Amino acid sequence: MTSDYIDSGVSKSDGFAIQPWVEVENSGFYFGVWGSNIDLGTDDKWQYDLYTGYRSNVGQNFAYDLGLVRKSYDDTGYDRSEAAVGLTYTFDNALYVKGYAAYDWTNTSYNRYAQLGYDFGDRWRTSARYGADDGAASDYYWDVGAEYAFTDNIFFDLCYHGRDGDDEGVVGMVKLAF
Repeated sequence: MTSDYIDSGVSKSDGFAIQPWVEVENSGFYFGVWGSNIDLGTDDKWQYDLYTGYRSNVGQNFAYDLGLVRKSYDDTGYDRSEAAVGLTYTFDNALYVKGYAAYDWTNTSYNRYAQLGYDFGDRWRTSARYGADDGAASDYYWDVGAEYAFTDNIFFDLCYHGRDGDDEGVVGMVKLAF
């Protein structure tokens, strides 16, 4: 549950959103389904994503994730597909830097960001991200936030975000993992 579905700095729900997902993983290979209610000013009310990929570690500090995503809307149907790569390097099991790039071959556009984060023990995590998305309504986007884990299955995330120097806001999210 989130107070607003923000994608590349742009609100896609114009308020409260439910975002259920299910993922299965085996030996680094994964497959998942994710959804969210949306309000884009069209007849579309839900976005559905099917995704698959492979993620692994190289040594203790470097991780990578290679994936494919197909994004669809309930009324208009097929929307777009993209290939993505994420690279993360962790320093001293607390400070991490992440790079992400995705290519949307349907719209021939790129989304990329750099993220810096820090884990304060088992419960607190902070991060800051700066990115650009050729296919969004903005040139660049950013966010800073913190996450608190109440338990191994219940999390609260608070994020301050913006895009192109305007449309700033605060988003709160409750995450339940089973």
